[in-house]
Amino acid sequence: MMKYKVDGNNFCRVFELPIKFTEYLCFGGSHATTFKMVDWFNPVSDIPTAGCKKVDHDELVAELLPWLQQKKYLKPDQTYLVLCDFGMCFQFKKEQDGD
Repeated sequence: MMKYKVDGNNFCRVFELPIKFTEYLCFGGSHATTFKMVDWFNPVSDIPTAGCKKVDHDELVAELLPWLQQKKYLKPDQTYLVLCDFGMCFQFKKEQDGD
């Protein structure tokens, strides 16, 4: 169970990952990869003024996923990466109709 301390760093970005990554290995170098930023938001509510709040990774993801699943930018078979300034990250896909 991961816990994160959230204070002035309460910010997340959502990136659309490429459907296909390079097929070449990265030994001896790197390969440029384009991530498309599609959203940003403040994920944690009720942070006390001049204070901080501890949040649980699994609980926050469970709270955010239904909201993220309603976003208009989601595409079928596309993976999205959520990066938070306080160190948390997770990825998700659009739920298919009937899931």
